[in-house]
Amino acid sequence: METLYSDKLVTISRETITFNHYYLWGRKTVPVNEILKIEGVKPDVNNGQWRIWGTSGPGGWMPLDWRRPSRDRIFYLYYKNKKFQIAFTVEDTAKAEEALKQLGLI
Repeated sequence: METLYSDKLVTISRETITFNHYYLWGRKTVPVNEILKIEGVKPDVNNGQWRIWGTSGPGGWMPLDWRRPSRDRIFYLYYKNKKFQIAFTVEDTAKAEEALKQLGLI
C-alpha cells in the first residue's frame, strides 16, 4: 500500500484512510472506495473546533486530537452508502489536502 500522507492522527494511502485514535483502544480504517467525498472547513464553535474526541452530533464521530482547537481545518468524510460521517484533523493540512486531491476525494 502506497502511503500518500501520514502523521500521528491519520494515514492516507491509495486504498484506505486510517484514523489512529478513533476508538478508545485503537484505529479505524475506511476503504477509499466507500468514501463519497471529503470536505474541509474552517474550525469554529459550531462545527467541532473544541470537540477533542467523540460525537460530532447525530451521525458523526471525531477521532481523538488534543490539538484540534488550534488546527486550521476540520475534514468531514462522507460515506457513499451511510449517513454517518467522520470529522477529523491532521497535522499538516496542505500535505493532507494534496493526498486527498490525488484520490479525487476533494
